Amino acid sequence: MSEPTAKSFVDATLAALPADQRAALQHVRETIAAAAPEAKEAISYGAPAFRYRGKTLVAYSASKAHCSFFPMGPELIERHR
Repeated sequence: MSEPTAKSFVDATLAALPADQRAALQHVRETIAAAAPEAKEAISYGAPAFRYRGKTLVAYSASKAHCSFFPMGPELIERHR
């Protein structure tokens, strides 16, 4: 069996969520893709993510009662403090 592509993983992950979380994270996904068009969808720590130039920029996920956004790397965190 082959590994899932990042896009198919993200699509499946979002499809499994309740409608409100799916809509929120789809909006996050689209916003990131528009803001960083050269970034590629990826999987990081088991969560949907975007990578740029070999480094993970951000990841996002849903839990039972909330959605999470994870900036990756100290430079990105500092720039958006």
